Amino acid sequence: MAKYYSGTLSKGSSGKDVTEWQNFLKSQGYAITVDGIFGDNTEKITREYQTANGLGADGIVGVNT
Repeated sequence: MAKYYSGTLSKGSSGKDVTEWQNFLKSQGYAITVDGIFGDNTEKITREYQTANGLGADGIVGVNT
């Protein structure tokens, strides 16, 4: 994620911050298309990442994620 990003990303978000998140997930081995759109697949993979890392799996990228 962006080093100083303090907002949240969730389904329906788009733009540079979503692209950064998708690139991060890809770097962690997740099969994700980097398109800058936080859609169904990004939400699903975000939940997978959260579960694998002992986080609340809400599909929202916030402070804890």
